[in-house]
Amino acid sequence: MNVNAIIEWIKENVFIVIFTLLIIAAPIAMWIVTGGMNAQIQKDVADRAKHDADLTRLEKGEISSPDGSIVQTGIVNEKFLDRYTDVAITMASDAEAVQKAAVEHNHKNRSVVLPGVLPDMPPEKRDVLPKRFHEALIAAYDKLLAEVGAGAPPSLQSLREELELKRTQFITQDLRKDLNDKLEPDEFNRLRDELTKLRMSRYAEAAGKTAIYVSTNELSVPGWSQEHQPTADEMFNWQWQFWAISDVLRALHDVNKSDGSVLRSPVKQVLSITVYGLPGTTTDQAQGGGGSGMGMGMGMGMGMGMGGRGGGGMTEGEAAPAAAGVAPNPKVPVPTDLSVSLTGRKTNPLYDVLDVQIELIVESSRLPQVLDSLARYNFITVTELTLTAADPFEAAQLGYIYGPQPVSKVTMNLETIWLREWTQKFMPKSVKQMLGLPVDAAQAAPTA
Repeated sequence: MNVNAIIEWIKENVFIVIFTLLIIAAPIAMWIVTGGMNAQIQKDVADRAKHDADLTRLEKGEISSPDGSIVQTGIVNEKFLDRYTDVAITMASDAEAVQKAAVEHNHKNRSVVLPGVLPDMPPEKRDVLPKRFHEALIAAYDKLLAEVGAGAPPSLQSLREELELKRTQFITQDLRKDLNDKLEPDEFNRLRDELTKLRMSRYAEAAGKTAIYVSTNELSVPGWSQEHQPTADEMFNWQWQFWAISDVLRALHDVNKSDGSVLRSPVKQVLSITVYGLPGTTTDQAQGGGGSGMGMGMGMGMGMGMGGRGGGGMTEGEAAPAAAGVAPNPKVPVPTDLSVSLTGRKTNPLYDVLDVQIELIVESSRLPQVLDSLARYNFITVTELTLTAADPFEAAQLGYIYGPQPVSKVTMNLETIWLREWTQKFMPKSVKQMLGLPVDAAQAAPTA
């Protein structure tokens, strides 16, 4: 068969030829195509395999809500998101409740000792209200001391008449002598013992009726001078100092009240209470004077400076602790500074810090109860403590009867926190300016 005949046959049977060629070429083409597809599939499978471990980890991992109340295994789903939303709303509500409780705990429904004075006095009463305010302050201290069961030993002056009567009876009846007769040495000693016994019995009787030995003499209560009329910010400091001292005394009363008297209670005597860091005072001043600095305590002293931290102890003219006009905002984090104290707390737009130094006579074994009571009563933290021995026999000669248990003299530095959410409404304009608080329109307006 020649070439022409083959070509003619192909032309006559073109479809047969084409289909024959397709049948022959198909396996080869399919092999080529499927080879490429297999390579891509293998690549995709390999890529997905790389993520299998991540998917398995997500499937078996735990997810939880911020408060830990929701814990489930698996991935985030709609049910979890709904529950998460509910928890977030509840947490926000709880946060508001905690804030409210904190303010109420700190505030304790306090007010000023005389209405109409703070934050601003009526101009027409500026000549009379300061004196009345001071009188009300003294009355408030007297009431506070009565409420905590404060007392003092009877003075020798108050016992003089009874001691003189006892002396007369002993000389005339027991010794059968005239009052002007000279006593023998042994007679003199017997008389002295009788008078001492009487005096000590009266001291013991007074101790049985006293919950804690303290008077206004130990509280640095501000005095009154007719020549110096106190300013509004000075009177605010008097008020603030009273609040701080009240907290300390009431905390001590809480730990004492179940025992009845100083003969059995853990806190026997308050030797001094001094408040530092009030606005407009220097770091070594306290309203009313008194008090002294302390050195390192028993392992607790951390270099706490007495005085306001970051603003509380400023004098007029110094920079405010925060930007002027910054209102308290509990949602803004409060920075800490461990260089000022072991807690790192210092005055900021949310709260003020006042330091209080107290000196006490305490039953040694019950000191932990005293520290716990201070912490429970308000936002009080002991930042420094010094413990030294006390002589109960020497104190007894002055009328202070502490009971049979060993006692110690304790000096403590206390950090007290004051939330501005409630304190600022009593602050005069000058105090707000010193502390960097916004001054409302009524206070900002000039007065006659």
